Amino acid sequence: VSKRNDMLWLDFPIDTFQRCDQSEQEKVKCIVGLNLKAVYRGRFDLMAVVKDQRSLEDFSPRLDEIKELPCRGLIVTAKGDELDFVSRFFAPQSGVPEDAVTGSAHTTLAPFWARELGKPKLVAKQLSARGGRICCEVHGDRVLIGGNAITYLHGKISV
Repeated sequence: VSKRNDMLWLDFPIDTFQRCDQSEQEKVKCIVGLNLKAVYRGRFDLMAVVKDQRSLEDFSPRLDEIKELPCRGLIVTAKGDELDFVSRFFAPQSGVPEDAVTGSAHTTLAPFWARELGKPKLVAKQLSARGGRICCEVHGDRVLIGGNAITYLHGKISV
């Protein structure tokens, strides 16, 4: 973690991803039920790309079916209306119905959208109930993920 201006930046290895085969795409399409553009498999997660931000905002996940997918979680993403891209992350199979802001999912999202939009610096928002704005920078095989944080606790731990 490093600090630049008033933002904290996490430095992650980039996730490699590839387009899923037709049968896996159809399975995810049935579960998501939205107009999917494509489905990709990263190292840990599946990523479904939907047609627009509104579809993602209105999406009601079927968590019992997402839980059966053979992955850590399901990222659902779209090109943003005002920001570069938006996303939501569901991982009921990992004990997290919907995560508020998922740094690790952006190791897949950032390189995907950098390629799609033709730019290495992106601004995104995770559209969970709490939500969060994320800045992403793709640098070779690394992704920097930045955001604002607030101090909510000071303390000392003795072991």
